[in-house]
Amino acid sequence: IDPLVSVDGVPRDMMGTTIAVAAGETTVCGEPVTGYVTPSCQTVDVPAGVTTRVGLAYGLPQTDDEGFEEAPRVSEGLVALYEFGDGSDGTITDTAGVVEGMDLTIANPAAVTWGQGTLTFDQPTIATTDGAPTGLYERVQTTGEFTVEAWIEADNLTQNGPARIVSLGKDTSNANVVVGQGSYQGAADLIEARHQRLGDYQLPTAEGTLTTDLTHVVATRAEDGTVTVYIDGQAQASRAMEGDPADWDTSYRLALGAELDKSRHWLGTYHLVALYNGALTPDQITTNHTAGPTADTPQPEPEPEPRWWRRLFKGRWWWW
Repeated sequence: IDPLVSVDGVPRDMMGTTIAVAAGETTVCGEPVTGYVTPSCQTVDVPAGVTTRVGLAYGLPQTDDEGFEEAPRVSEGLVALYEFGDGSDGTITDTAGVVEGMDLTIANPAAVTWGQGTLTFDQPTIATTDGAPTGLYERVQTTGEFTVEAWIEADNLTQNGPARIVSLGKDTSNANVVVGQGSYQGAADLIEARHQRLGDYQLPTAEGTLTTDLTHVVATRAEDGTVTVYIDGQAQASRAMEGDPADWDTSYRLALGAELDKSRHWLGTYHLVALYNGALTPDQITTNHTAGPTADTPQPEPEPEPRWWRRLFKGRWWWW
């Protein structure tokens, strides 16, 4: 049987048994149990020749009004975070504060509605960085990996193209990465990820995997080229795709709600958008899904060490 308690730092087989200890001060701790909150350790004074009872109460995690666990989100590799808590003007503030130039400007503030930690695109418009997000590009090209995460509510299941939820692109034919709703002239009740327009660059989930309910959408790209799309914590599509962040066009701006050429508009509500310079693992995605869109995000970790071989062999970078 796996240990469930430790007494003075020594693991014991189970609770509910009598354990012989020396008289004096003794500390009893509960071991972590999946799905429960670990109780605090208890220190008791055990008299000689007397049985002392110690109770450890495992509780269920606290949840918010929507049923999400009150646990922190993943911050490792976080580069940009949009929590939509501004609720005022035409600026969407990047709350991660890792790199400069990540705030977004809404082209037509009259086309959106601010809520409590939400932003709804009621009519076609676009929100973009003022210039190319150089700090984001540098970090993604260093690791060769990225994650695009969004908590959204689609306005309807008829928009496709895909309609741009998050895009680092220029127009419908040129983009570094796109996460959108629907496919080109096809089904609209799915999520599609695109990574550079090279060969077979589209990765759609199955029809029916997207609804108009609050949905957690994540797209990751691992260093080996594997792109995976998750919906509500579950991997829905995955395969190796062409393209490499080292070959991205770093002049493209970041956009929400449309492509830079003002096409492929998406209507719906944003609750959270996050960009990482690493491919989140399934466990990390589960953590963020369980925590929900309003959970706290700890201070992001420092940027990773440069992977010099990527700089050397891609021909666009050098080591010094």
